[in-house]
Amino acid sequence: MAMEARVRSLIRRKAKPPEHDPSEEGEINLTAYLDIVTNIIMFLLITVTTVLATVDINVASPRVGGGGGGGEPQPNELNLTITVTNSGFIVAGSGGVLTQGCDRTGPPPTVPKTGPDWDYDGLTRCVQRIKQEFASETRAIVAANPDVRYEIVVKTMDAIRGTPPNLLFTDIMMSAGIQ
Repeated sequence: MAMEARVRSLIRRKAKPPEHDPSEEGEINLTAYLDIVTNIIMFLLITVTTVLATVDINVASPRVGGGGGGGEPQPNELNLTITVTNSGFIVAGSGGVLTQGCDRTGPPPTVPKTGPDWDYDGLTRCVQRIKQEFASETRAIVAANPDVRYEIVVKTMDAIRGTPPNLLFTDIMMSAGIQ
């Protein structure tokens, strides 16, 4: 009889369907993962809209195309360009690159760095001298080497723009990076 009980128990175990184990199917429960991704996307959208609402840098991008192809600047056009490099600022216009002291054309940099820092006050003084000669001009182009930090470019734009009531060049355009 003992043998029969053992045989019956074995038959029952073999005949009973196995318990369902989800790990054996290879499917993953994605609900928690999707909840996390949804929360991250909502957080990023809120962060981006908040940052865009608080940051306002007044620059104009260069216009592409349009116009007749007169490559030469107009005779009275200043075409002021300030280039930020690792050695300082290069100030140029239609007449050429200005030398140190901002009074005549010559080799760059126009406003060299003072030690490890850029000389923003020197750049403002140089731009003020230019503004005295071209009082009606409000446009300036800012270019920078690719390795110059964005913070330096923004401070450069602030130095060119001036401070009220002595506004200098308020219409600032960004140029492509130089080498």
